Amino acid sequence: MSLPLKINITYPDQRLNENRARQRAMWARSYHDRVPLWLGVHTRYVLWQRGVSYTEYWKTPRDHLIHQLENFRWIVENVDDDRWGADEILLVPDFENIPNSAAMGCAIGWMDDEPPRAFPCITTPQQMVDFVAPSPRDGLWGKMLEWCAEMNRLLASGMVSVTRNNTPLPVHVTMGAYSLGPFSVAVDMVGTVFYEWLLTYPQACRSLLSKITAALIAMESYCRRLDSRRVGGYNLAEDSAQIISPNLFEEFCVPFAWRLYDTFPGERTMHMCGRSNHLHRSLLEDVRVTYFSGFGSVVRPEEIALTLGGRMLLRGNIDCVLLKDGTSEQVRAAARHCLQTLAPLGGYVVCDGYNIAPGTPLENLWAIKDEVAAYGSPTQESRS
Repeated sequence: MSLPLKINITYPDQRLNENRARQRAMWARSYHDRVPLWLGVHTRYVLWQRGVSYTEYWKTPRDHLIHQLENFRWIVENVDDDRWGADEILLVPDFENIPNSAAMGCAIGWMDDEPPRAFPCITTPQQMVDFVAPSPRDGLWGKMLEWCAEMNRLLASGMVSVTRNNTPLPVHVTMGAYSLGPFSVAVDMVGTVFYEWLLTYPQACRSLLSKITAALIAMESYCRRLDSRRVGGYNLAEDSAQIISPNLFEEFCVPFAWRLYDTFPGERTMHMCGRSNHLHRSLLEDVRVTYFSGFGSVVRPEEIALTLGGRMLLRGNIDCVLLKDGTSEQVRAAARHCLQTLAPLGGYVVCDGYNIAPGTPLENLWAIKDEVAAYGSPTQESRS
């Protein structure tokens, strides 16, 4: 791609204003004109739609910046959910789910047509005790910080510029600790034997989790000192924790989540795919999550309505397999079921459950939009 490069995004003022109003209402746990829609359309799906490989995506900071901007343009011009409500674009160097695990020492399998994966780097309980946490400038974290600086340099120099409807549009690249939480990072580092070690070597497991947590706090704090725009709460993703019991969750997840949320007060966001029903009480009462973002489709809407509906902001949970393989009418029916069950309780955002797969017809995403528009805004029920 030759430079300088100008990318123009076509997006109406009216849509931007509608999105902004829906987002304001969303954070207030209410609705503007209808229930908001924010789909899990991310890198792997958009690269597939655009015919771009991961190798191309990560070739250089310049290529990464351009592909991220082209990805953003494709999403807002083609999917057009309610995600864009600002007069700017905010980017983060995007290495999918592995930045924290890679920083902690995991080897990474880089693939051309799939997201990268982390491989365990700890093989004995004693290695958990001996583990030395990285600094923010170590490993992939350090590389991402360098890329962040280079991407901002390219934008500041005018070598890459963005407009909306041919009007200049600010773009900013920032960095922080990735949201993958201490427990999920530990599973990446140790492998599935970590679940066994919770019972056989609990003290060593707590030691590792504490060091990971401290490293995440140090990384996020470092990035917030570099970028004063990074304020507010913290986002955690603990997909690997949904397999453990409530007692183990309270012992090996809750204290470390609290350390992160207490260090960065604000919204307490949690993402958790899988069947999380047995952990809902703990998420609500122990962790005190305020935003459950991208809960898994295996949690039926009736179940989450009973445990968490109206008690925190909820985003989910149409089945991604249905979205990929089902008909548009089946997708509309699933969206209708989520809306009828969850929207009247307040604070619901229509989404998939979670992260739309390559091969999913765009028409099925439009079917969700159609159903959300047809449903409108519910009469909210009170929930004590």
